[in-house]
Amino acid sequence: LFALQSIGRGADYAIPELVQMLSNSSLRDLSLSALRAIGPSAAPAIPAIRGLLESSESENTTQLCISVLGSIGSAADSALPAILSKVGPKNTQNVRSGAMSALQRIAPASVEAAEAVLPYTNPEDAPNNNPLAAVAAVQAIGQSLREQKGPKARSDLDHLIARAGSIPGRDAAKLTEDLIRIRSRIEPSLAEILTERAMTFIQANRYLIAPLIAAGIYLTNLFILLI
Repeated sequence: LFALQSIGRGADYAIPELVQMLSNSSLRDLSLSALRAIGPSAAPAIPAIRGLLESSESENTTQLCISVLGSIGSAADSALPAILSKVGPKNTQNVRSGAMSALQRIAPASVEAAEAVLPYTNPEDAPNNNPLAAVAAVQAIGQSLREQKGPKARSDLDHLIARAGSIPGRDAAKLTEDLIRIRSRIEPSLAEILTERAMTFIQANRYLIAPLIAAGIYLTNLFILLI
């Protein structure tokens, strides 16, 4: 297992065996460490890791599960509910910080995930909040939302900006500014581009289009009368 950790990403051939070892309490943490070293290629292990994260009572195993999911990246968004359950104050500071770091790496385009983390950007709410990790997670989610483009991306970010703006503290204020900046860089969707071009064309040719529309209405009415 230590050798597999050293090999890292090239050890993806051992994923099935490593997943089987997760059921062995003596080998579980070493197997998780090897899966973490493999990185994104360890995606086939996500269901087993998610199940282990949901049932584990060991802080070390919990942290390792979260860390593995973070190392897998965006493919681990199916484990989002399990990770979000670890950001609340009932968990230790290390587990909470690890969960937020994993969210930063997974960066799901999820308003719900950002809303779950936003309250912890205020260090005054709880002594074991990690506002820097929370801010980084929401920033990463904001970037993923921006990549969705179009009006929904703007609407989602507007919602997060309003929520972040309602949270006291310097970190939340800085986050609000960052989200506003992210929103300003949203690219228009294809539908928006085509609509804008159509409106520009109509505006530029309105004196020509109006008579054509009138003529079309006249011919339509004439055709109806003839029938």
